[in-house]
Amino acid sequence: MKKVRNSSREMIIITFIVIAVSIIIIIGYIAFSESNKIVEHDIIKMEDDSAKEILNKVDELINNPLFINKLNSNSIKNDIVNIYNNKEREIYFSGVMTASSGNIYSFSYGTENGEYYGARRNTKGEIELMRSDAETNGNSYYYSINDDLTAGKFLNDYGKFDPRTRDWYITAKEKREPTFSPVYEHFVMKDLAITAAYPIYNNEGALKGVLGTHFTLSNINTYLSEIVKNRMATAYIIEKSSGQVVANSLGKPNFTTLTDGTIKGIKIEEIDNQYIKDAYLGYKNNSKDHFVVNTEGDKLHIRVRDYKKGNLDWLIITYVPENQFTNQMAKNIYTFIGSSIILLVIGIMLWIKRTEYFMKPINDLISITEKFSKGDLLERSHIIRNDEIGTLSDTFNIMAENLCVLISDIKGRTIELEQANIDLQVTKVEAEEANKAKSQFLANMSHEIRTPMNGIIGMTELVLMSDLKDEQKRRVNIVKKSAMDLLQIINDILYLSKIEAGKVELVHERVYMETFINRTESFYVPLAYNKNVILKIEAEDDVPEQIYVDSVRLNQIIANLLGNAIKFTEKGQIELYVKKVKSLGDKVRLMFSIHDTGIGIKKEDIPKLFNYFIQLDDGNKKKFQGTGLGLAISKRLVELMGGEICVESEFGKGSTFYFTIWVDEINRRNEILNLQGAETFNDTKKDINILLIEDDYVSQLIVCQLCEMMNWNIKVSSNGKEALEVLKKNEINLILTDIQMPEMNGIEVTKIIREEEKITGLHIPIIATTAYAMSQDRIDALNAGMDDYISKPIDLEKLKRVIKNIL
Repeated sequence: MKKVRNSSREMIIITFIVIAVSIIIIIGYIAFSESNKIVEHDIIKMEDDSAKEILNKVDELINNPLFINKLNSNSIKNDIVNIYNNKEREIYFSGVMTASSGNIYSFSYGTENGEYYGARRNTKGEIELMRSDAETNGNSYYYSINDDLTAGKFLNDYGKFDPRTRDWYITAKEKREPTFSPVYEHFVMKDLAITAAYPIYNNEGALKGVLGTHFTLSNINTYLSEIVKNRMATAYIIEKSSGQVVANSLGKPNFTTLTDGTIKGIKIEEIDNQYIKDAYLGYKNNSKDHFVVNTEGDKLHIRVRDYKKGNLDWLIITYVPENQFTNQMAKNIYTFIGSSIILLVIGIMLWIKRTEYFMKPINDLISITEKFSKGDLLERSHIIRNDEIGTLSDTFNIMAENLCVLISDIKGRTIELEQANIDLQVTKVEAEEANKAKSQFLANMSHEIRTPMNGIIGMTELVLMSDLKDEQKRRVNIVKKSAMDLLQIINDILYLSKIEAGKVELVHERVYMETFINRTESFYVPLAYNKNVILKIEAEDDVPEQIYVDSVRLNQIIANLLGNAIKFTEKGQIELYVKKVKSLGDKVRLMFSIHDTGIGIKKEDIPKLFNYFIQLDDGNKKKFQGTGLGLAISKRLVELMGGEICVESEFGKGSTFYFTIWVDEINRRNEILNLQGAETFNDTKKDINILLIEDDYVSQLIVCQLCEMMNWNIKVSSNGKEALEVLKKNEINLILTDIQMPEMNGIEVTKIIREEEKITGLHIPIIATTAYAMSQDRIDALNAGMDDYISKPIDLEKLKRVIKNIL
């Protein structure tokens, strides 16, 4: 299929469009964001300005009656005005009202004796004098005023009136300071009103009476309307405690007129503006002073402010619609988008034209290179320009000349490479065959050496179980020790081969450090004691009590290092010390150090200490036995466990080996250490029937004598076919089978037995006893269905334990 090529011209144009659109979007986003910020700032400023202006105006209205009271308080207190002189009193109250602003509807004074004097404006704005005392029999008389401000014609009797029963009088008397009454409905003015009350005390501190400046609230509506008119806002003033509407900017009345002609104030819950209601409740319940409400096609920004003066506690609630700002912003955005699109289209058209001009010589060069690539090696570029494209054309021509020269050499070199590949493949096959032969050789060597070793060690153990004289026992022990040393050499060689092949896998298990240290002491302390050497094993307190680690590999490293320390130390002491050096979560890095006072190591010999088959006392006068593989194996195992090993030594004074490994800490400090003791096994149990499948006579003899000593019944077959016949005729509890046998081997007979057991539902334990000791041999045996695996030479004690555990 022909490969689709992307046009550079198209890519350049698309890139330009993407960049231009991105810039427009970024600029638009920034402009829009900044516009939103400006709108928010303007709204907040408008809210603040409106609230501030309203607060100032309300404060001005409230302070006016306070000022009137304060200005006139001294005249009453100090008897500058004699309120019991009719003419003087009438001129005084009429004069105060004449000088007061129109929203002050009355100015009065009530005494502790129940007398009440003052002046007021009637519904027509005319000033009238008020009087209630003993002469009026406690009734409230109203008079017109003459030109000289004295009382004129009697107008009306409004019945009994006692100022001491009025809220404003009671409140001032209780607080003993200038104060305000709650909002109330005035029965004459047909309006909501409040009273600024000022208590008057004599020089002895006794209350003489209360001055009251009474004013209506309807004028506040007008002030609110004028303040918010140009801001397209709405404002309400609400009495916080009662919810009484004090004033609003909508021109709506703050009270309703009842059928009997009286008035009743409107509460917050009675108004038809839900936003004001919610703002009032939100502030009163949660002290929330700012709200943004989404309405149909708009947003309302609502702000609540407190106004407190004396015992007045009002809420000033304003809201501003957002659309008065956003409408213009939306027009600007649409204008910007339209202009941007027009400019973008013009820019793209100009860019396309300009790109065509620049791309034409490049397209010509592409055509030439395509012809060249199809085999027309004589094709050359004829573009002459004094810029980058001209340089590219010249470079192409030089490259074409060089390619013509090089192509002529390619065929010869190709032949050489093909031959080299053939040789490399042959070498690879030979290497694989050599590796396979090595593995087969090791397997065969293991089998062929372990089979006679099984006879030697097994028969030696049987002889040691018989009655021998001391000298005979000593000689037989020497034979056994020599055989075990030879077996260790074989194991080291095979294990080293497994490490090199990367077939060693770590098997982690729970290890109790206390148990690990105790077992190490119980095994190695006697060995050190036999050489008059003291062995000490210690662990620091912060070493974990329980860890997950491959205990077999760890024991192998300890065995090599402690074994060497005991071997090379003739006097003094050996110390094994364990400490924690690092923690990463549940991962812990432990350091083991083995210090001895032995012969030490020369400085120049230390670098070769961990090499294969290296012994530092090598020569004809060799004093210490060994293969020289222990330290090499230990080094590989430490590295496999994520650690390092090193040594410090002084020749003639001793050595210290250090190694570190990473382990998993088990965080169960309170777990009780459960050491399962060995169960007592009845060695005299006689109803155990064992079938041995073994073609080697010596191995047959060893196992048979062991079974005879243990009082077990045993039958012997030389191959798998004979064993199957024995199974048909006898009840067998356990099968011991070799792997390599004539006619039918151990793997084959195991598979046949397991297939038959699928029908019978029975299960006979099968243990492999073989001279094959490679790790793959054990895996093959277990995969075939065997229950356990013991390599030759057979350890009779281990065989007894395995049989005991299975049965």
